[in-house]
Amino acid sequence: GVFGLGTTFWRGQGDETWALVPKVFRSPPNYPESTLLWRFITGATPRTHLRLSNDDYIAWIHLAQHYGLSTRLLDWTTNPLVALYFAIRDTKHHNVDGCIWALTPARLNECEQQGERTIVPARDSPAGWMIVAAFGVSAPPAPLPAVIALTASQSDLRMLVQQAAFTIHRDNVDLRDHPAATKILRKFIVPKDSKGYLRDRLMHMGISVGTVFPDLGV
Repeated sequence: GVFGLGTTFWRGQGDETWALVPKVFRSPPNYPESTLLWRFITGATPRTHLRLSNDDYIAWIHLAQHYGLSTRLLDWTTNPLVALYFAIRDTKHHNVDGCIWALTPARLNECEQQGERTIVPARDSPAGWMIVAAFGVSAPPAPLPAVIALTASQSDLRMLVQQAAFTIHRDNVDLRDHPAATKILRKFIVPKDSKGYLRDRLMHMGISVGTVFPDLGV
């Protein structure tokens, strides 16, 4: 990894000033997170080939995130070229510098007192409790960590192709303001004048909207 600690998570952003905060916490207070998640389950169940039970909260929140619903997950990838694609894909932001963030997930989890320096499976506690909390099903038995890095459930083609990874967040605190930010995060600027060139180069390397979004939900 870029930190010499194994796996690195990468995230591309079209504007380098954007915060590292999940979409649900960028919304106004009292955002109906659990209501929208349950509506998503109701609407998606007959439209997916997956046969998920309603209480498979991990798979459902991953699917909801990747199909545009506001959740407490923040998208990352283990492929830096996919992150670069997301930093340059939207021409609306070609007049500003973008960036790629590199996160060392094992060190983040170590700082969050998750025990050993490792990436947490989504079903492990307290990661599992953080996911359950998003659905409003029950209260966690102990205070939740601020943020945890998760391995992704690759039950969907889009998540597989994008080599998806996630952080799950308790609240709206910007990951850039994490007490260990200087140890867990590194930022690489993508100059605005380079975005067009990089977009062409990625296309020649086989990374485009058709390969990053290999389904109909684009």
